[in-house]
Amino acid sequence: MTRRRAVASPRFAVAAFVAFVLSTACAWADLPRSSASVFAGPMMDNTWQDILFEANTLRTRDAQLAGVSVSREWAWPRFGYIGIEASVMRHFGEQDHWELSVPLYLRSLRPERVWLPSLA
Repeated sequence: MTRRRAVASPRFAVAAFVAFVLSTACAWADLPRSSASVFAGPMMDNTWQDILFEANTLRTRDAQLAGVSVSREWAWPRFGYIGIEASVMRHFGEQDHWELSVPLYLRSLRPERVWLPSLA
């Protein structure tokens, strides 16, 4: 069985760049609650506890991902903000597929009395 190398195709690179440029252009337009992200990284073969408590034992897999994400949120009076985000990711290496996610979310207003301070 031959193993394919985890290299992005030129078409994927161009498509990711065009999506990034278009999404950031939308974010820079006069829309206060729009955002765009570009991300990439290796897949890990650890649990979340290993990452926190045994950082010297991190193991990567022969699997990487790269993607772009855009989001938009609107004010929802008395409740906070409602938004939508679209992410497109490409997996390489051991996993070889595309992933699309489009979650809806509600972000609440900051309460008068804060019990757990935010780092933001």
